[in-house]
Amino acid sequence: MRRAWPLLALVLVGCRHEYTWGSFEPTPPPEDDHGLWLSADAAPGGGLAFAFYDRTRTALGFAVARNVGDVLSWDVEKVDGYPSSDGLDSGDRGTFCSMKVAPSGVVWISYHDATNGALRVVRRPTGSQPWDEPMLVDGGSGAHPRTGMFTSLAFDSAGFPVVAYHDDAAGTLRIAHTSDGTTWQTDTAWTGQPGPDGAAADVGEFASLVIVDGVESIAFYDRANGDLHLLQGTAGSYSDTVVDSTGDTGQWPSLWTDGTTLRIAYQEVTNQDLRLATRSGAGAFQIETVDDGLYRGADSALFERDGEPQIVYFDGHENNMMLATPSGSQWALTLLGGEDSALGFFNEVVQADGHWWAASYDYTKRQIFTRKLD
Repeated sequence: MRRAWPLLALVLVGCRHEYTWGSFEPTPPPEDDHGLWLSADAAPGGGLAFAFYDRTRTALGFAVARNVGDVLSWDVEKVDGYPSSDGLDSGDRGTFCSMKVAPSGVVWISYHDATNGALRVVRRPTGSQPWDEPMLVDGGSGAHPRTGMFTSLAFDSAGFPVVAYHDDAAGTLRIAHTSDGTTWQTDTAWTGQPGPDGAAADVGEFASLVIVDGVESIAFYDRANGDLHLLQGTAGSYSDTVVDSTGDTGQWPSLWTDGTTLRIAYQEVTNQDLRLATRSGAGAFQIETVDDGLYRGADSALFERDGEPQIVYFDGHENNMMLATPSGSQWALTLLGGEDSALGFFNEVVQADGHWWAASYDYTKRQIFTRKLD
C-alpha cells in the first residue's frame, strides 16, 4: 500500500524572506535546468542549503530554501562557471559537487572543472561576504587530465574540509587536505589492483567520505574488480577492506557511522538490487538485500532516524524516488514521488528545522524536488 506524503510545492519567488547570510540578487530564470549532482545540508538560521549543477549554464549554483507556510521560498546564487559581467565564460564547472555547511555558517563546495579536468573547491564566508575566488586544488596529470570526479567533502576535527575524489585518468582514489583553508595537500589514497580479465586498476568512483573522531572512512567502487571497498585511517595511513565482492557490486555507496557502528547502502550492479552492509566495532560486515525489485538501488542516501537505518534511493524501472525503512525482519518500501515526474536522481537527506527532508533532481521538470519525511 502506498502511503501519501504531504508535498511541498517548489516556487522560485526571489527574496520573499529575510536572508541573513548577506544580500544578493536572486538569479534563477524559471527555464534554467538546475539540480543535477545535487548536494544538500542544513542552512544556518533555518532552511535547506543546496549546491547543484546548472545544466543550462554549465555552471555551479547554490540555493537556500526556507519554508513559508506550505511553500518553499528560494534564494539562489551563481557560484562558478557563469558568464562574468563582461560576458566571459570560465568554462564547464560544477558537476560531481559535494557541499557542507560548517556550524559557523561557512559553506564549502568541492566540484569538477570539466573544461580543465580539475578539482576545485570554493568557500562562502559568513556575514555579507560573497563567495571567495574558486581554488584549483588538483589539476590532474598527463596530457589529458581528468580528476576531481565523484567528490565527497567532510570536515576534520579542526573544522577544515577534506575531499575524497576520483582521478579518472589515473584510475585512482585521491584525497585533499588543508590546514588553513587555502593551501591544499593532495595525495593518492588508493590505487587498487588490475581486474581478473586484465583490466587496468580503476578505483574511487562514487566516493562517500565520513569523518568521526579524526578517522576518515571512505566507501568507493572498484570498477576493475566489481567490488565495494572501505578505506579507513588518516592522511598517509589508510587500510582497505573489501566489503562486498559478490558479482559486480558497490556502485552509489552512501556511508554512515557513529564511530562504532558503520553502515553502507549501495547498489548490487549485476542484479540491480539495493543492499545494506552493517558492521559493529571490529566485527565482520553483515550484508542484506533491502530491495530486489527491477533496477533498484542507485543514488542511495543512507541516514539514521530514531536509532534505525533508513535509505532513500532510485527505482530505475518506474523512475521513482523510494524510501526503505526497517519493519521487523523485513524492509517496508514507500513511494516518495515519481507518479508525474521522473524522480530519485542524486538523492539527498537532510535534517533541518526539526524535520527530515528528502531531495532529488526532477528529471522531468528539470528542477530540485523536496519532500518532508515527518
